[in-house]
Amino acid sequence: MLNNSAPAPEMYYRIVSSDQRELRVSERALQQSKILGTLISILGYTLEDVERNSAIPLTNLDGNTLELVFKWCEEHKSDSATGKDFDEKFMNEMDDTKRFYVICAAYYLGIENLVALVWKSSADRINAPVKVDPTPTTISRKCSRCGSTETCKWRQCRSPNILCNACFIYHRKFNKDRPESASVAYEFRKMKKTH
Repeated sequence: MLNNSAPAPEMYYRIVSSDQRELRVSERALQQSKILGTLISILGYTLEDVERNSAIPLTNLDGNTLELVFKWCEEHKSDSATGKDFDEKFMNEMDDTKRFYVICAAYYLGIENLVALVWKSSADRINAPVKVDPTPTTISRKCSRCGSTETCKWRQCRSPNILCNACFIYHRKFNKDRPESASVAYEFRKMKKTH
């Protein structure tokens, strides 16, 4: 005798994040997490209980991070050959800040495979060869007041002028521009020190 009964519908649990976003995640995807997998097995919800009871709160994690984590979990709930392609695309779409939040969430939820993926991807990014531009860049600055191009420190005044350290100090002390003769004296002292 053949059993023609349809497979049981998959249960989707409701998860609420710290920013009160409600996410619906399948039971098989939640099994990727040790914490949530244990929780749902202890709760023993039926399909009616999932809809009737309140959502599972995860108040330590924000909605955007949980969405990324559960997106990964949904993709890996069944062993498929597209996992590696998805993982590569998934990691390339994230910047460093998102990676940090995802790895914190994966640690918090006990998703070991996601933790390993993020660490491996981060290590690969660090070990990747860096393209260096062979042409050196030089910043040429010139004091707006005395015209000096060589100083150890440049200062930005409230005006759009860039001043050398000497002109800036004089301006701060006397609240006026350094006289032209001061720049000549500076050049003379500089020349005297080199000879």
